[in-house]
Amino acid sequence: MMGIVLLLLLALPPCDAADPDRAAEIRAVSGHEAGIRHLETRMRGCTPDAVYMARVANRWIEWSETDRGEAGARRLGTAFAWARRAATADPGLSLAQEILATAYGARIGRSSLLTQAALGDSVRIHAERAVRLDPRNPRAHHILGRWHFEVASLPWYASAARAVLVKGEGAGTYALAVRHFGESARLRNDPDDWLWTARAAVAAGDQRQARLALDRLAAHPAPKSPAMQDEIRRLRRQLAR
Repeated sequence: MMGIVLLLLLALPPCDAADPDRAAEIRAVSGHEAGIRHLETRMRGCTPDAVYMARVANRWIEWSETDRGEAGARRLGTAFAWARRAATADPGLSLAQEILATAYGARIGRSSLLTQAALGDSVRIHAERAVRLDPRNPRAHHILGRWHFEVASLPWYASAARAVLVKGEGAGTYALAVRHFGESARLRNDPDDWLWTARAAVAAGDQRQARLALDRLAAHPAPKSPAMQDEIRRLRRQLAR
């Protein structure tokens, strides 16, 4: 009987790669749950590959972020399961490592201070793997930029405690934050990347790179929110000192 079931599963056609995009469209109109239910219905009649699994995991991460309670935690657990399945199905897939890094980052905000350092290091490990597997993955570079920026910004006592908890692995620096944010910006020309590049460059004391990033941001055609405009003015004031 089990052999028949296995043969039936193997006979299922591959899932349609457009399904996660369609789920995102449904989410925009009808909410996250409707998008997820669409994916679940579609997957009953197909076999997902690693890319599909990773994108399903990302949809679950997005839904988890709408609830800071137990429901959100359960959704994040489902996201982890899908991301790990994707990484197991294709260990060489940069996207799977990137989504695992994203999931660990989402878990940090739900964890105690004692576990945040270890989770943060998991973010770094999987984001670094994603970059090694595909140096042109902009989202993985952005995640690494955030990791270096946040760790470099820790006060000395928090930094010392973190070094003990993770045995000194992975020192964050503003210079590496600039490098990864800048690479992400060059790969996808996203305004948010240019703003983070400028923030990190100011923190690193790299005025030339900070001005360059702000100039690229100013020239970007995308609309800029009032909060982003305020941040740009603040950074330019710092550079003028």
